[in-house]
Amino acid sequence: MVFIFIDKDGAAGKGHTKSLPGLNVEFAPDSAWDKVIILSPQPASRVAAEVKAKAADLARRHRDPEAHGGLRQVRQRQGEARRSRRR
Repeated sequence: MVFIFIDKDGAAGKGHTKSLPGLNVEFAPDSAWDKVIILSPQPASRVAAEVKAKAADLARRHRDPEAHGGLRQVRQRQGEARRSRRR
């Protein structure tokens, strides 16, 4: 798994200083994160269930890219690009 922590505003004191449970990482207040991207070989439903079980306070903010068409759109564009290269 890969975790990418993003500090959107760079403002000290805003965001999360503790990482996700089990990572044993803590961020300095001036580097507090606002968003996290989780890349996993597990299905999105499994990742969502793990977030909900282990980080319930963050789970309400969870966004499943499959539910919003994100990954589906990327795969569709990749397929279109492959088809156009074959022509």
